[in-house]
Amino acid sequence: MDDLYNYLDSDFDPDYKSETQPEQNPAQPDASAAGPAGNADAVAASDAEAPAADASPSADPIGQKPVKSGKIKPLNAYEVSTLCEQLAILFHTGITPRESMEILIKDSHKKEEAALFQQMLDALNSGAPLHTAMEQTGVFPPYVVRLCAVGTETGKLDIVMQSLADYYEEEYNLRENLKSAVSYPLVMVAMMAVVIIVLLSRVLPVFEQVFEQLGASMDGFAGTLLHAGRIISNYTAVIGVIFAVILAVFLYFYLTSSGQRAFGKLAQRFPLTRGFTERLAVSRFASALQLTQSSGLDTYASLDLCADLVGNDHIRERVLECKKQIAEGQSFSEALSKAGIFPDFYSSMIDIGARTGNLDRVMNFIGKRFKQDTDASIERVVGSIEPTLVIILSVAVGLILLSVILPLMGIMSSIG
Repeated sequence: MDDLYNYLDSDFDPDYKSETQPEQNPAQPDASAAGPAGNADAVAASDAEAPAADASPSADPIGQKPVKSGKIKPLNAYEVSTLCEQLAILFHTGITPRESMEILIKDSHKKEEAALFQQMLDALNSGAPLHTAMEQTGVFPPYVVRLCAVGTETGKLDIVMQSLADYYEEEYNLRENLKSAVSYPLVMVAMMAVVIIVLLSRVLPVFEQVFEQLGASMDGFAGTLLHAGRIISNYTAVIGVIFAVILAVFLYFYLTSSGQRAFGKLAQRFPLTRGFTERLAVSRFASALQLTQSSGLDTYASLDLCADLVGNDHIRERVLECKKQIAEGQSFSEALSKAGIFPDFYSSMIDIGARTGNLDRVMNFIGKRFKQDTDASIERVVGSIEPTLVIILSVAVGLILLSVILPLMGIMSSIG
């Protein structure tokens, strides 16, 4: 296990965030990581498909730069979850990684998937263990590769794959909910802006002609709106450019991994979203810790992996502080309490779980509880935004129309 811990402590991507899905952009290794890239002698020896010669360090190219195929894109959370689920089923029935790849190649309906599985099969045939085959493709998140190495070492590869499938399925669902919570209000605001601009620049001039034919003019609030409409008409090109820039920024934040990271950083600092992002990070930490514990990795080594998955700098600092407290001799529950990651109620539960050997079960409960709270928060926000925007749009349109209809009715009644 010492070789495995050296591997886990080395060459791990400190800037890897789960928000970077669907695209992975590995950053530079953490300068604080200690130890050599390490070998995986025990891992290669325990792989049923690896020949005896693989026990040498040179046979397991851990730490080498992944070889990326130009035709294979990094896997997103949904694809990782699906593949891990398939591998978990195959491994549970006793099928080896090499045979599993052969089955997946035969059942694959996409050329890109078949190419990925063939690349992994070639690595397995050369004597590399499964986690090395994953790493060499360059399309798997580092977290999956590391946990796969742990599962191979501990003989729990099927359990690890199932846990990874569940974890990334939750990540995918959560990300989709967050996208809906962000994109829906923006679309509504854009529709409101278009409706109001059309009213000011196209509808009000029609009413102005009616007033002129009746020998009156639009004054007061209606005149102000008419003037605003003329300005909009005169600067249509400028407004179009502004809308195009806003759309480009939205697509950048929505579609690109760098944009998602930038949006996440902004959300961490914005007062209205800071608390929500921290709760989301704590939920990720609990789920990741449950996964590492069920995989057979000890608590101290688990914190290295979990710290890089929370997606929040503030919570990451607390996780590293927890690791420091443990290194100084504190128990895990005491370190969590001092770091302030969980409320005191959950810290006491963790203490009981650690004493009874059920820490993974406790972390699973905490992760689900935080996930439920996060989902409820998203639903409340989305549920309150829709009627609020509808009310604002209705009031704005009503004021614009009433500002011209009421004076027009007064003129018509005086004529009659």
